[in-house]
Amino acid sequence: MSENKQFRSEEARKNYEKAERQRIQAAKRKAMNAKKAEMSNQAKAWLKQNPLKALVAAAIVIAVIALAAAAVNTVTDPLRGKQDNWLIINVSNTQNHDYRHLANFDIPAGYTLDDYSTYSDKTTQDFFCIADDKAAIVQDVYISGSKNLRAADFPATILSYNLHKEAGEPRTLTIGGQPCTALYLVTDESEYYGEGLHMAHMSFYFDTDEGACVTATFRSNMMPLDQVPDEATMLAEAERILANLTLTK
Repeated sequence: MSENKQFRSEEARKNYEKAERQRIQAAKRKAMNAKKAEMSNQAKAWLKQNPLKALVAAAIVIAVIALAAAAVNTVTDPLRGKQDNWLIINVSNTQNHDYRHLANFDIPAGYTLDDYSTYSDKTTQDFFCIADDKAAIVQDVYISGSKNLRAADFPATILSYNLHKEAGEPRTLTIGGQPCTALYLVTDESEYYGEGLHMAHMSFYFDTDEGACVTATFRSNMMPLDQVPDEATMLAEAERILANLTLTK
């Protein structure tokens, strides 16, 4: 571009080359605009000569766009047809939401859905149910989702908090045809609810195809340690309630 020209300084050479680039770019834009204007005029002339064909073509284009949009929504919108019994979690690790329908949960007989939730947004959906009978073995049930852990990793994480007084061995079970990891433990609630009061917990963790985990936790009443339901009792009650949980495939 500037090999055969003489310049008083390097800065002058750079300014010349910059001006040359701008001139070439302007020429290209001018040629492109002229081509667009020519094509626009041709299209207008055709439309004027063929009004009926133009209407048909426009209708076809609109129909194709509508079908494409519907297809995209069907594939990428996991909450189409959202129901009250859907367990929904946001699996995104960014500010962009990526909601997934992980399971269905129907409120079991003898329990009432409470408005407690660990989630602040109104799209995510979990279930906290309280027993109608104050003498029920399982006093509350919490069904939720987690994006951070797999089922096999949950027991070690829970036990690492050291909030339990007793704990059973993590177990691998099959419930409703779905493999899961289960953990039984007992917590000392004396500091919060009264001296000598304890509570049994039975928790289940199900991996899902969405790369997330469904968690189901069952808690007993608070009572003296020697009266707390044992693992077998909590497991039997939990399995009965888990008949209301169906994971999506």
